[in-house]
Amino acid sequence: MDKFNWNGDNTMRAIRSASLEALWLLGQQVLTDAAPDVPVETGTLLRSGRVSLGELPPAGAVYAEAQAGVSGDGNDPDFSQKEDTVYVSYSTPYALWLHESPDWHGRLKPWARWKWLERAIPKSRRKFRAIVKRAFDKVGRL
Repeated sequence: MDKFNWNGDNTMRAIRSASLEALWLLGQQVLTDAAPDVPVETGTLLRSGRVSLGELPPAGAVYAEAQAGVSGDGNDPDFSQKEDTVYVSYSTPYALWLHESPDWHGRLKPWARWKWLERAIPKSRRKFRAIVKRAFDKVGRL
């Protein structure tokens, strides 16, 4: 009798990991596409942009890092964990107001736009297929 090896569990873990990686990479692309529209005065808001897996990063710590000139957290997430949510966020006390309010537009910096994160999503969506392909190429043929 022929022997059949079931690798379903490993395959499902690889697919889940590749899916999370694709979403995380898409989140990175959203930050990249949003950057030109982020209102910049000192750069703190721009540097506070993060992509995180499973939960939002601690806002106070991110804000302190951004104020100190640190961009990003420098860590790639563990895509094998059980988390299934990817967050794209900016963490300054004024990020939400600047993002949601058209009142400041043009007064802070002429090129900056409110709703910079929402405006970036359609731009990033165009790159989604390439991002997914790159993540799933790691899985190989299933």
